[in-house]
Amino acid sequence: MTLLLLTCIPALVILYLVLRYNFLTPSVKGLPILMYHKITPDENSFLSVSVSNLEQHFDYLQQNNYHTIHFSEFLEIQKSGQKIPPKTIILTFDDAYLNNYVNLYPLLKRYKFKASIMLPVKYIGKSSSWDSIADEIMNYEQLKELDSEIVEFGLHSYAHFNYRHASIEESEKDILQAISELNNNNLKFTEVLVYPYGGFPRDKKNKKLFIEMLQKTGIKLGLRIGNKINKIPLKAPYEVCRIDIRGTDSNRDFITKVKKGRVKLF
Repeated sequence: MTLLLLTCIPALVILYLVLRYNFLTPSVKGLPILMYHKITPDENSFLSVSVSNLEQHFDYLQQNNYHTIHFSEFLEIQKSGQKIPPKTIILTFDDAYLNNYVNLYPLLKRYKFKASIMLPVKYIGKSSSWDSIADEIMNYEQLKELDSEIVEFGLHSYAHFNYRHASIEESEKDILQAISELNNNNLKFTEVLVYPYGGFPRDKKNKKLFIEMLQKTGIKLGLRIGNKINKIPLKAPYEVCRIDIRGTDSNRDFITKVKKGRVKLF
């Protein structure tokens, strides 16, 4: 029995690593886009990553020669037909929380990283009504203080609602309202839309109409979740995948997500 257990242990360890960390799956080539939300002094939860954890993430990316870019740069590369350099990555932060201004921005400057902050435009200068405990959102003055070489802005809808449950007309109105308000406040942004909750129409007919509407409004990329690394060139620019980074992730989880898109095999 003891010999049998000793024989089985290595196999069980390998099985655990395969199921938990995609251990035998090779790294995926392409463009990882990481999805963050709140950056807090010390809280780690589903939506909150602590400063110390984010420093570990940034340390890994820096030490392993990852190169951060903005979506505006990515769009120019795609347009020119050039190849994206190896180990290119995009960092996104949803909702423009005030804690991004306080805790994220200094780290971006220190590491000389670029990031894209996605704006729920109606709530700029207000608070996040969608959270169980509302958090402050940056105001226009704070947004404009962020160096455009470091931070670019994208859209995260106007009213932070789920496009999957909205009509095409409601979605178009929401997007146009977001664009109009940002223009009226002279805040430059890249024509990239992150779908709140990752939601967009899934049935073939409505998805086609939704994409046509996005193109009409000038949106060049639409981002879902998906937890996959995007193969380049993009085949579906309105279903671009992001990788969900959580405060509860271990450092090994984070490294696996950057390399493979997801942690668990299934």
